[in-house]
Amino acid sequence: MNPVARTEAEGRTAGQVPGQAAAPDSAALHSGYGCCGRLDAAWEVLRQIPDPEVPVISLTELGIVRDLRETAGGLEVVLTPTYSGCPATELIQDNVRAGLAAFGEIRITMQRARPGPPTGSATRVRPS
Repeated sequence: MNPVARTEAEGRTAGQVPGQAAAPDSAALHSGYGCCGRLDAAWEVLRQIPDPEVPVISLTELGIVRDLRETAGGLEVVLTPTYSGCPATELIQDNVRAGLAAFGEIRITMQRARPGPPTGSATRVRPS
């Protein structure tokens, strides 16, 4: 059975913890790409990871994923939670690491929100 196949009865990936995002097939997405194609493939994976609290919208659409950089051993992902005490922050980090695991070492940098519209506000939401 495909580990990312949705189970009809549960509405989630086989072996997936409730509330945890399904890991996209990142190995298939990034295999054979050069540097820029690799980053594009990683962004595609990130666009598939839903927010754990509002799963109809992705982390990228909410503006939680601020940046993605290539590193010597993998990728660095810059995240900004929707608010400073967000209880889903750890789960979001785990979902990002799981989704991007095939890209090598994943370093996550947490960045406080900058002055301006808060992450998750209507002005930060990206069109799909």
